[in-house]
Amino acid sequence: MRLNQQVPASVKRIVFALNSGDFGNTASSWACELPHPRTRPTVALWYLTNKYVHAFEPCGAVPSALKVPDGDLASELAAFMALHGAKTSFVLYPDKSEATDAALAARHFAAGKALLKAAGASRVALVQQDPRWGVGWYKDGIHPTAAGFGVLAAIIGDDLDRFERVGGL
Repeated sequence: MRLNQQVPASVKRIVFALNSGDFGNTASSWACELPHPRTRPTVALWYLTNKYVHAFEPCGAVPSALKVPDGDLASELAAFMALHGAKTSFVLYPDKSEATDAALAARHFAAGKALLKAAGASRVALVQQDPRWGVGWYKDGIHPTAAGFGVLAAIIGDDLDRFERVGGL
């Protein structure tokens, strides 16, 4: 969004869906094209076999084209919130283990919640506190099932509706 500032400037609302791993000290980078290819694979069968059956070409070191430069998350978030904070909300999304253990979720999200508070974020929704959410909505350790995406969308939608009613944009 820093490179395309017209995008956040032109939308009515901004929602960040974040997991506890998004608040780490270093930027995460894709190790290779395998998890999320940027172009269509030349041979789809080879790609699918390599990704889901056996990694004949496993990921190695992060290539420079995929390396996300480290930054100062606190200052970047504060600068973003100074520009767009009135229309920005955050949704903290737990992984499966955090969804089953409230104390674990509290520990894992503590630094992130403090960072958001310091940056002036006033709209922070906690998915694991919504009674509609539970471990049955996960297809693996972190990703929702197709139906889980619907529940997650409803939780986010309801949070946005509350935001509208209490004086959001």
